[in-house]
Amino acid sequence: MKLKTGEVTKHMEFKTGLPRECPPIHAKSVNIHPVYRFTTTNVPSESDFLNHVEKKNPYPPQKKCEAMALSFFTTREAADELQRSIKRFKKMSISEGRINQSAGVCTINKKQHLNLWLFKDVTAHKMVNIFNGKESGNDAK
Repeated sequence: MKLKTGEVTKHMEFKTGLPRECPPIHAKSVNIHPVYRFTTTNVPSESDFLNHVEKKNPYPPQKKCEAMALSFFTTREAADELQRSIKRFKKMSISEGRINQSAGVCTINKKQHLNLWLFKDVTAHKMVNIFNGKESGNDAK
């Protein structure tokens, strides 16, 4: 999947605490549907839209930029593969939703893993609504 739309610019405001050069300059602001996220139940809640740092999950110091992003997959197959291969994901639900360009900027790797760095004013509550299609592009920020 090629990213289009807005590129990271200096006027974009992100959550505080991001390391230098984060998000990456090649990250883009896009509308993507469907995306898949691991959630604790099949009905996503606010706690499902916290990053590793906010959840106080361990991460290598050199990976802080990625730890500050929310993780999604752009194909169900990619999410299923991770669920089969990593024990901590086996009992989690895979929820389908959407991301809109007002949520933040993202990168997608070859394994269809998407990292999303949220804009400053996008809360976990707003992210639940965006993911569930209850907020359109201009309402989320």
